[in-house]
Amino acid sequence: MTQNVTTEIINKSGKCQGHRGTMPTRAKQLKQVFPRRRIHRAFLRWLSEMQPYLATPLRIASRTDRCIELCFPDKTASLRIYLTTWEIVVAVEHEGKCWDLLADFDAIATRVPAGYICKLCDPKAATIYPSREALWTGEIFNPFGDWINGVLSKAHAIAIYQDEGTTWAELISQEALPNHPDATHLIPINVTA
Repeated sequence: MTQNVTTEIINKSGKCQGHRGTMPTRAKQLKQVFPRRRIHRAFLRWLSEMQPYLATPLRIASRTDRCIELCFPDKTASLRIYLTTWEIVVAVEHEGKCWDLLADFDAIATRVPAGYICKLCDPKAATIYPSREALWTGEIFNPFGDWINGVLSKAHAIAIYQDEGTTWAELISQEALPNHPDATHLIPINVTA
């Protein structure tokens, strides 16, 4: 038996709108569209605002309750991005295994009397943010966007290495391509050139 309930839908501006629906059908639809985690909702709002300013577009590949997996549709599938409940990680995956983490943007919000600070930062130098969303934007999302527009946009390949059981990877520029003869694999980054 279903019952009528009022659920809240978050629109692009971050404000909630009431909506009448039925359970469980409406709840299933909302769960598929809106992530439950506050950091995930904040990231999707940030992404919808910043997507036009990113050097390469991002797309959602999959989503669970604890993680959103993203990809660059015009870049190699070896670059995988994961947004967890407290960080964004950029990984290099090749032949079914993770070779290395290229970048990691993380923050743990801690409440202080004037707002929120990042628990991972030096308390004396920590920026005080008015909300967790502002902290995530300042400490995780914007640095990730800067990495896309800076480091990633200048790279032309991923050099991956293996020495016995150890693996690692690095982004390399067009000029540096000939200087990596010891790389196990060179993976071109752009797939639509």
